Amino acid sequence: QGTNQSSTPGIDQYYAGSATWGEGEEDSAGDNGEDEEEPDASAIPMDKLKNGAVNALAFWQWGFGKVQEKSKEVSEQLQQNENVRQATERIGDVYATKIKPGIGKVAEVATPYVEGIREGAASAYEKSKPKIEELREKSRPALDELATKAEESWYVTKKKV
Repeated sequence: QGTNQSSTPGIDQYYAGSATWGEGEEDSAGDNGEDEEEPDASAIPMDKLKNGAVNALAFWQWGFGKVQEKSKEVSEQLQQNENVRQATERIGDVYATKIKPGIGKVAEVATPYVEGIREGAASAYEKSKPKIEELREKSRPALDELATKAEESWYVTKKKV
C-alpha cells in the first residue's frame, strides 16, 4: 500500500504535543463575530477515519473470504477421502443391521410395561375420584367465604384509591 506523505502530522506527533491537527486551516463554521471558542472541526481527520474504516472492512471481507475458501476445500477433501466414505457407509450398515432392529426389540419388550403403567395410572385416578369429590365438597364453603372476603376487600381498596 505504500506510505502516505501528507502535510497532516502523524498520531504520534499529535500526542507528543509537537503538532496540532488542522494547523493553519480556516474555521469551517465561519466567523460569526462572537468571542466564544468553537471546537476545531478539523480536530478529527474524517478522511483518515473513513479511509481506515474502508480498509478495515476490506480486510475483514478478505479474511472471511479466505476462511470460506478453506472450509470449502476441507469439505471437498473429506468428500473425496475414501476412508470417510467407507466410514459413512459402515455407519449406515450398522444402523440398518443392528441399531434399527434393536430399537424394534426394545419397543416390543417395553410396550407391555408402558401399557401396565398406563392402566395403573388410570386405575389410581378412578380410585381417587370419590376422595377428590369429597375434598372438593368439604372445601367449597371455605373457598366461597374466601372469595367473598377477597371481593369485599377489593371494593374497599378501590373506594380508598
